[in-house]
Amino acid sequence: IASWVAAHDGPGLVYCLTVSEAERVAEFLASAGASARAYTGATPAPEREQIEAALDDGSLGCVVATSALGMGYDNPRLSYVIHLGSPSSPIAYYQQVGRAGRGAVEAEVVLVPTPTEGDIWAYFDSTSMPPASVVDEVLGVLEAAGPSTVAELEGMVNQRRGRLEALLKILDVDGAVDRDGSKWLRTALPWSYDTERYAQLAASRKAEQGAMREYQRTDRCRLQFLREQLDDAGAEPCGRCDNCTGRRVATEIDESSAAAAR
Repeated sequence: IASWVAAHDGPGLVYCLTVSEAERVAEFLASAGASARAYTGATPAPEREQIEAALDDGSLGCVVATSALGMGYDNPRLSYVIHLGSPSSPIAYYQQVGRAGRGAVEAEVVLVPTPTEGDIWAYFDSTSMPPASVVDEVLGVLEAAGPSTVAELEGMVNQRRGRLEALLKILDVDGAVDRDGSKWLRTALPWSYDTERYAQLAASRKAEQGAMREYQRTDRCRLQFLREQLDDAGAEPCGRCDNCTGRRVATEIDESSAAAAR
């Protein structure tokens, strides 16, 4: 990735699946001489705006981002998008690679699958909607204890903070809980665990992950594959991807560079 970034004159994006990985990769690229910054959900809003502005005006060459750099960002000068690890759905991948080449620039996108991406997908799956027993426990504690912060809830239920925060956001959308400042409270709205709905969502996520595995393996046109996943009736071979042209990205790396990265 360091050599790829160095070989491109125009600015670009490197997407990672986790905050910690984005921060590590940005730090490594900077140590290798690249003009690189990390952009994640943990990046303060004023710093995000400064990073976007620097990428727009060309004073920053590379942003290493999570999905926090999502819809709404448009830079016509982006000349590459690299994924270190696959997003868990073709829709997310298509949306992210579509940021490259929007203006009068020739752009390239490369996906680098990682051995840990399946574990990361599984972790995010586990935070999407816990079992009914966990949800009932959290709602019961809120009803009994009254308005509580996430830290207070963490001390009353056997769940990690990140999973609690994700659950509370889902329950907030459903109207089962509400937020007052830093505290969460149980509303009077009746709520029941929709087992069928959550099972369907889980099955849909598994199907999307399976499609991303197939995308990695396919010998068909990659853009046609993605467009078919988006139910595009006009999908046809693009003539530009590695499978259409037979041109492959070089995967050989210098051992000294690998040692430095490790």
